[in-house]
Amino acid sequence: MKTVTIVGAGVAGMSAALRLLERGFHVTLYEQDEFVGGMLHSYWDEVTRTRREHSYHMFPNFYFNFWTIAEQIGIKNNFTPREAFRFLRGDELDRLPAMFNPSGPQDFLRNMDSEAAPAPDLFIYMYSMIDMLAEPEHQHDLLDKYSVNGFLHSRPYMTRTAADLHQTLWETVWAISSYQASAKSYRTFVKYTNRYSVPEFFLLAGNKWEYLMEPWLKTLESFNEPGKEKRFELMPLHRLSKVLPNEKRTKIAKLEFDIVNRSPSVNDSWKTTDTKEVDVSHDSVILAVTPGAIKRLLTDEFYDAAPHLGEVQYLEAEPMGALQLYLNCHIAKLPKDVTDFEGAKYYMTFLDYTQLWRDIRHDTPAGQKPNTFLYVTCSDVVSLLSVPAEKRHPKGHKHEYELILDLDHPTTAIEYVLREVMQHLPVELKDIDLRKTAFDMNTGEELFANMVGSWERRPDTETPLENLWMAGTYVKNLMDVSTIEGAVISGLNAAEAIRARRAPRAEPIAVLEPESFPPELFQALKLAWAPLAASAKLWSEANTTMGRYGSGWEEMQRKFIKAAVKALQPFMGRKPNPPQYLGPINWTNSVRNLPKGHPLATGPIYWNYDDKGFRKHKGDGKKVYGEKS
Repeated sequence: MKTVTIVGAGVAGMSAALRLLERGFHVTLYEQDEFVGGMLHSYWDEVTRTRREHSYHMFPNFYFNFWTIAEQIGIKNNFTPREAFRFLRGDELDRLPAMFNPSGPQDFLRNMDSEAAPAPDLFIYMYSMIDMLAEPEHQHDLLDKYSVNGFLHSRPYMTRTAADLHQTLWETVWAISSYQASAKSYRTFVKYTNRYSVPEFFLLAGNKWEYLMEPWLKTLESFNEPGKEKRFELMPLHRLSKVLPNEKRTKIAKLEFDIVNRSPSVNDSWKTTDTKEVDVSHDSVILAVTPGAIKRLLTDEFYDAAPHLGEVQYLEAEPMGALQLYLNCHIAKLPKDVTDFEGAKYYMTFLDYTQLWRDIRHDTPAGQKPNTFLYVTCSDVVSLLSVPAEKRHPKGHKHEYELILDLDHPTTAIEYVLREVMQHLPVELKDIDLRKTAFDMNTGEELFANMVGSWERRPDTETPLENLWMAGTYVKNLMDVSTIEGAVISGLNAAEAIRARRAPRAEPIAVLEPESFPPELFQALKLAWAPLAASAKLWSEANTTMGRYGSGWEEMQRKFIKAAVKALQPFMGRKPNPPQYLGPINWTNSVRNLPKGHPLATGPIYWNYDDKGFRKHKGDGKKVYGEKS
């Protein structure tokens, strides 16, 4: 019997499990929590009487390996497109500048007129991405020694405003500053998003359990046939405590687990109720756990058997804060896009789930407006680690489990965050649902950070131990950046290594790599547009000087840009209106033009849209629970 033990039921572990089950393996999947999903978890919380999640997640077009799994588990209709990042300045909900599909060239004119930044700085922002993509492939290792900020400010054309725009977008998504982030990792991400940039990303149209993880888990369980020995078994509430190699240090002999009473990743008060030792000497083992877990597990015996894993100690991970803000009223004029609280503490963004989650809209009686539900992410919460996340009234109190808030004298993280939110949005304390609203920080399960110089420290899929493989976003993979797709690919890489070793005649496990434009194209563009970049730098400096004499200069430029864009717009042919119409994308070899059956012809732009960009069916559709496509 070909048996595999996987530790960690996140995206990496579940991806590996699916592909190995398809090839006849028996898989046991251990998970420390009572739910699956890892960073994509979603669980029912009795305290708030809500389904708790940590942050919203963006799914770009180039997540081909993820989309392949999504199609297989029957959730093709569970995503909705978004094309813009918006910026809330102060409390100006009537004026929300935006960056439309900022990774590609298709919306150059729309962005020049979007007021996200002055026109010359927006041009420099886009030119700097061309500059980064023009770096030759053999320079990638050198780029890992540069920070994004260092790369940008080494360029003579760069302006502070353009660099700050890179910083805002990077910190918003990956929770680290551009002066810390690897330029190599940033380039890899831009390389793929630039190739498949319309729409910029998709979002789940409902909670992660019903819309993603439940169908995925049901697909894994479908490999168990009635009356036969189980081929798949999930073992929740098993927290790996020791990795024990054999005496010769050639393989993993045993794994020791703590049986816990509560999910450790979301409960600080969990306890060990028992221990279990599992013999894995005849199994293939995949460790699909966080870098923090590997650091904890590197005891003398394990380190002695695999000393290269000690490099994981150099890797860093950053916590993120997440505020689920339920209101007792409806706020009008909120954008449907991911929106940055510009200039706020904690690098905060918000997303209006009231406009995103289909169940909320469908469950609201006709003629009524639903109470607003906002999800606020805080990418920089290190300063808040010194205070409790929140405080609640105890069980039995007349305000049982409701939040205790004193915004005039804050003592908890949620109070500090709410004070920031209320400076930008028309929210008062009386509007907040004190039972449902919650704040948490993913301490202990932090997001791996692509810091400068981290690539050479990251482990490979293969290890010196003959039955151990690694998976997770921090394990080296072609995606580089810590993403959902990177987690999927790392799981597939581990699964393929096991297949090649133990079932060489079985069908190989495919790992799809996105296409990208060649560096030579961007080198030519960089050279051709260099005079424009120099002119934009002079224009930006003129703005700095003239801005001291009043707003007339800025207003004159705005009128000029609007007139220029209006004159050129008819030649661009892009007037998208997502989700019903994404705009034409018909250039040669576009992702939309791939023939049916091509491995990269997958994802919502193929499932739900025709080659002209129109939605194939009206409305948002309904969620699907694991039905085969």
